[in-house]
Amino acid sequence: MVQDEVTGEHASLRDVFAGELAKRLPRLVAWNDGVADDVEAAVRDAHTLATSAILVGEPEISRLARGAEYGDAQMLAALVPLLQAWAP
Repeated sequence: MVQDEVTGEHASLRDVFAGELAKRLPRLVAWNDGVADDVEAAVRDAHTLATSAILVGEPEISRLARGAEYGDAQMLAALVPLLQAWAP
């Protein structure tokens, strides 16, 4: 559990993942749409989310993010809607 700096409440790993996802999703959407300013940053985002998704029990997100990290456009296209559904 992670303690929230404002409320002092503890957040679950899933809450932390959702917050991390919200920060990284815009770059992944832009990459998927072919308009990414920084593809290397989007690849790092996919890598980070692939690892984090396993920790929160989301193996399909992890699998798709890992594929996207290695340049699989179809996996990226399948990943983005899953992440959008997860985003807060």
